[in-house]
Amino acid sequence: MSDTTTASEQASLSPGALWAWIKGDHHRWAYMKIWLWLFVLTMAEVFIAEQFIIDIIGPTLVNIGLVLMALAKAAYVALIYMHLNSETRVLRWTALWPFAFPALYAFVLIGEAVWRVFHGQLNGMFP
Repeated sequence: MSDTTTASEQASLSPGALWAWIKGDHHRWAYMKIWLWLFVLTMAEVFIAEQFIIDIIGPTLVNIGLVLMALAKAAYVALIYMHLNSETRVLRWTALWPFAFPALYAFVLIGEAVWRVFHGQLNGMFP
């Protein structure tokens, strides 16, 4: 803030005023909740992808966790922005069911990579 900022401008920039602005409109608050939820999941993905976590629980569990969190974010965005959260359960599952196939494919690829590592089939593949 500059020295020429008036008291009313300073009040409008306070955290309380920001919170009142966010809560003042239903849609604005809904978008902020969506943003916060996606931010928390993204930070969890970044944390899980850290090397010391990989050393503790292993790369396979880290990959599975990352795939599940990515699917959770995709399903959440689909439910909110496609307005599926107000639909019947059958319609929601009908729209979200196709998300299962890429996840299944990812798990198959992860399992195959683990199998290749443990059976020595990656020797010589990488310089």
